[in-house]
Amino acid sequence: MQDYLADLTSAATVTEGQSLSQQALTQIFDSALSILPGFRGASDEDTHGGAGGEADSTEESVADTATAALLLTSSVLAAATTIDTQTATSAAEVLDYVLGSEMAVSSAGAGDQVASSIAAIGDAVLLGAASHANNSAVIAVTISTTNLNITAEKRSPAEVAQTPSMCKTETEPAIVELPPDVLSALSGGGQAANASEPIEFLFFSSAVNLHGPPPIVPRGQGAISTGVAAVSPASMASPLISFSLRQGGKELKVNGTASPIAITVPLRKGTNTTNRCIGQPANASAAGCQMAFECRYWDEASSEWRGDGCRTMGSEGKVLCECNHLTDFVVL
Repeated sequence: MQDYLADLTSAATVTEGQSLSQQALTQIFDSALSILPGFRGASDEDTHGGAGGEADSTEESVADTATAALLLTSSVLAAATTIDTQTATSAAEVLDYVLGSEMAVSSAGAGDQVASSIAAIGDAVLLGAASHANNSAVIAVTISTTNLNITAEKRSPAEVAQTPSMCKTETEPAIVELPPDVLSALSGGGQAANASEPIEFLFFSSAVNLHGPPPIVPRGQGAISTGVAAVSPASMASPLISFSLRQGGKELKVNGTASPIAITVPLRKGTNTTNRCIGQPANASAAGCQMAFECRYWDEASSEWRGDGCRTMGSEGKVLCECNHLTDFVVL
């Protein structure tokens, strides 16, 4: 199985300055998908023959195949300039297989590689869509799989904050509303947006955590100070929500907006909301809260989930994260 995926990866190799044709991209991803679902669905006693050879579906073997599939996806997308929506969906389905292996995703660098592949899908599919659209038109492409939902949009700089952006999850859509000053809050080496070029939105939700484990929740944070100890790791009450602005294939780092960015994060299906407040209420005991849902963002510098720079609000099961920067978010 891994050898077959390695052969497909080799087929994606191109000379510098060249790119794979749409037909080649489609053939490679279709070939990968023709073997991956059967392998993942096999029981421990089953084997899968054919092009991929024989393989058992032990957790380690599935992880090895998922790692090979991730390398294939990264290599193919690196050799692609533009892709159509169907091929982008096929690439996302291969990533969906990768996300189905906790062992593979938790290996060093795998989460970042998945995120980079998602960004490459967004960039390439928007270029493909733009080739068939009016240059001034707003372009939006949505892709959905079991574990992964992607919304890629292209807007003019003047339209960036005009309407909210939405992305599917397993329950309700996640929503991001940008403040008018968002393009004034770009950081990193004097970074600035080109006012004459469109801005791309990359918005995705993942049912799988791509980063480090949720933190141990001390008293007074995830747990309200009502005598209930809080010494166990927090659990993800929402999917991972990622939103970024891009231009010309590069991320525009947004940090320190004067007005908050509003991110509506839906809870996972079946999340227990009994005796749980959203944020920290002023009178937790009177509100009957034993635990609280709170927004966290992934800090790349410290490699941890943090809450500073964000405020948690909401009611009736909807969590609103008001933050002054863009990154990956979860509700714990």
